[in-house]
Amino acid sequence: MSQNKRIARALYGHGSNNYYAIRVEVPDAYVWYRDTKGKTHVIMSALEYDRVKKYAKVDVVHAMDDVVAELTKLQMPTDTAGQIAWLVMNDKLPGGLTSGRVFEGVDVLEVPSDFPFGLAAALIKMGITVEPVKGHFFPERSLKSQAEVDAIRHAQWVNEQGHERARVVLREATIGKDDVLMWNGKVLTSEILAGEINAEIARHGGVPAEGGPIVACGEHSADPHERGHGPLKAYQFIIIDSWPRADFYHGDLTRTYIKGKATAQQQAMYDAVKDAQQLGLDMANTSANPAAIHQAIEDLLTSRGFKTGKDANGNNCGFFHGTGHSVGLNVHDQGPGIHRRNTTPLPEGTVVTVEPGVYYQGIGGVRIEDIIAITATGNINLTTFDKELVIP
Repeated sequence: MSQNKRIARALYGHGSNNYYAIRVEVPDAYVWYRDTKGKTHVIMSALEYDRVKKYAKVDVVHAMDDVVAELTKLQMPTDTAGQIAWLVMNDKLPGGLTSGRVFEGVDVLEVPSDFPFGLAAALIKMGITVEPVKGHFFPERSLKSQAEVDAIRHAQWVNEQGHERARVVLREATIGKDDVLMWNGKVLTSEILAGEINAEIARHGGVPAEGGPIVACGEHSADPHERGHGPLKAYQFIIIDSWPRADFYHGDLTRTYIKGKATAQQQAMYDAVKDAQQLGLDMANTSANPAAIHQAIEDLLTSRGFKTGKDANGNNCGFFHGTGHSVGLNVHDQGPGIHRRNTTPLPEGTVVTVEPGVYYQGIGGVRIEDIIAITATGNINLTTFDKELVIP
């Protein structure tokens, strides 16, 4: 792209990119725009205008009513596309809105790849050149500041309170007929335990994960993203995985339990995964090849007898997912991960999970997950929750 082109950028929505742009959480979708001079703008409804003007990290806050009034004078559409078009025009005509050709202030309006198609089509129809950015809209989001690391650490602490509540409930539960767990006089289900976890997270100021957490017992635990449902049973693996947010940043924590007693095979599976995770934690630094970390973990698991591949029925088995993903404003945030396709060392400021697991139909699964921050000298584990398999 030619260097003399006047490039502006726009967002529409209320997700993680919008929050990153202004550092204020707004529940309804809104327009954010960076003009060709580098100044940032938002268009806010009367509901949000005063709060955003007071707290947001933004140069100019436009009142939606004022923008709509100007659009009406210009006989332009007053919908979101019209509002963005007004900003594009206003970038060229900061002193007034009634002279000059509409849309001539910006040569290219860059938008994220998930920008609404209908909105982009409307802008193009108005004569605005709209192009998706190459790569991430805010590349700097991939590496976390110390303030962001601290926010993720806090979110993980909130997450740990939910996990501790789960352990308390499992300790209090008794083993009933057919090994079904009983608690407070009724069958303890995945749904009940998930509700207890979410309630505890909320009590500590967190926002429970949408659709979560995972509380997967027995055969359900053999599928990494099975949420779990129905009665929990003793003597079977129970995977608990939750990813709430606090102050917009996420935690992500997985532990695996057995209520009662573990078999030798179950204990061996758990010990292998625990040792594999520790290997990953020990290896993760700014000079390590993430693909090599992943391979070392897989090799350790294979050496313990837990091979990765397909079982006799064609199901995935063993360690068939990545070792870790970036965490931040999204639980699966933009940023480097630890997996077989990433051969670039993790830069300082990366915040990533380390979560190996093994899964076998008819047996169940084991996964253990912490979050670490990559530093100049290695990594810091942002998780303090301990690891135990058996809950008596």
